[in-house]
Amino acid sequence: MLIEQQCRVSEGEYMEGMNFIAGAWQPAARTHPRENPANPSETVGVYPVSGKEEALSAFDAAAEGFHTWRQTPIIQRARILQQAARVLERRQAEIAHDM
Repeated sequence: MLIEQQCRVSEGEYMEGMNFIAGAWQPAARTHPRENPANPSETVGVYPVSGKEEALSAFDAAAEGFHTWRQTPIIQRARILQQAARVLERRQAEIAHDM
């Protein structure tokens, strides 16, 4: 799964967030580092600070994607959402740790 692959990091590394727009990871024009509150010298992530351009691109991509999604049969949509739920459940501890 594309999103899951992007989010994996090794111990001691930090996640560099990007915007997922139109099925692809897009770097933001600006980013913001997030430090470990217990150790402020340790960066635990770098996150996008998205502006108007990124938001408009995401809105346009979502509007285009909606047309395809609404044509997708309900059973196929359910399978896709169930798969996403399984990924979240499988990675629950990891996601909680990262938060």
